[in-house]
Amino acid sequence: MDQKPTQIMSGTTVGRPLKQGNRFAFENFFVDETNRFAFSYLKALAEGSDGMSPIVIVLGDVGQGKSHLLRAVRQLWSKREFPKRAGEVRRVTAETFTNTFIKSVQDKGSKSIFEKFYRDVDCLLFDELPFLEGKIKTQEEFVNTIEAIISRGGTVVVATTVLPKNLKLRPDLISRLSGGVTLTIGKPNQETRLGVLKLFAKDQKEDGNWPEELLSDLACRLDGDLRQLQGTFLTAVAHCRLLKTKPGPQVLDLVCASRGDGPAEAGLISLETIEAAVSFQFRFLPGKNWLRSSSRRQPYCLARQLAMYLSRRLLPELSLVDIGDYFGGRDHSTVVVACKSVEKFLLGERGEEIKGHLAEACSRLGIKWPLERGGQ
Repeated sequence: MDQKPTQIMSGTTVGRPLKQGNRFAFENFFVDETNRFAFSYLKALAEGSDGMSPIVIVLGDVGQGKSHLLRAVRQLWSKREFPKRAGEVRRVTAETFTNTFIKSVQDKGSKSIFEKFYRDVDCLLFDELPFLEGKIKTQEEFVNTIEAIISRGGTVVVATTVLPKNLKLRPDLISRLSGGVTLTIGKPNQETRLGVLKLFAKDQKEDGNWPEELLSDLACRLDGDLRQLQGTFLTAVAHCRLLKTKPGPQVLDLVCASRGDGPAEAGLISLETIEAAVSFQFRFLPGKNWLRSSSRRQPYCLARQLAMYLSRRLLPELSLVDIGDYFGGRDHSTVVVACKSVEKFLLGERGEEIKGHLAEACSRLGIKWPLERGGQ
């Protein structure tokens, strides 16, 4: 009896029946300026829009949503009707593709089944391209697979953390992939992290227990990838559920400390994290960019001055122009005045108040006040 492709490819992650309510859907992906083009293009591709490139590269660092988007494409594509063809879509990691290719070579008679399984599709979603480095035979097979799919009018979507031209790949594979559309997913900012946390809370049915202010606090504390964010949040949720503790800053302190989370440990203090820490300290609504606005109202002016002061102290590699430009395109002289004003406040009647603001902001950045970085 002939073996079915799914039998030969047992152990792969492709071809599984989709679960209803799959959380890796387009609807469950937070969209902002860091990923909007990638999201829009892939959604249009999955919907069958005309004019799509036969090869698409999805580029982004680890934990930024590439795999989520590939799964979303698979889910939406699978719901379409194709009157003249099967319209089959598969998602596979480079490691799985490599292992099943090796197995097909070792098992006599199964090479043709392997080729049919991966080539007779209308859309191949290929994840983790860098795994193919140094695997010449597998790279050759992948090139042939791409050519076969494209010749039939199909599409190949490749997710990677590194541009193909910067990987140790065959010249023909680099050339083929370089001819497609490249969709870049940027580093998640404060708004992205907060939006993703809201989705996590909703998914865990915890959105009623975790107010936006608390989620914003967590988004401010972490500046790593979104998987780190997810892991910390899920740990905090489990802590509250099992120990019957109400969510609060103390829980976040404990969980972040236990996981070693925080921007300072990873050396990831930036203008953005400083802005977020100060904004949270003053209880400004997230996503409004008050410190970069033109408002001269007292709370915003003071917070902006403190943020500029911390930026100058914690990021000595940045120029006054860099700092002023970030905070609303202000002149470098404004940064000088801000720093002098804060120093004056610290020595005056408002000293304790200002020290309190700076200490709290530094705490959210994972460092201690008085500052030990940047010198005076």
